[in-house]
Amino acid sequence: MVRFGSNLPRYPEWQALLKSLHIPVEVIWGSRDNFFTVPGAVAYLHEAPRAEIHILDAGHFATLEVPDSIAALVADFARRNDLR
Repeated sequence: MVRFGSNLPRYPEWQALLKSLHIPVEVIWGSRDNFFTVPGAVAYLHEAPRAEIHILDAGHFATLEVPDSIAALVADFARRNDLR
């Protein structure tokens, strides 16, 4: 079984890739997520300074808790960034 902790050694690789891509980035995060806390969402700004960060009143499974809010945010982001 792969555990989240085993991802840590790969973070520098993923961060470098994100920084090199120069693509639109949208981060949607649950404010009540006890596994991936809000500072983790804000950290994306280090590699993608123009990223849009949305902190929603939700937990770890935000897509199940507030699906309509997330769908609206993603649709708007895709439209504005011509990602249809």
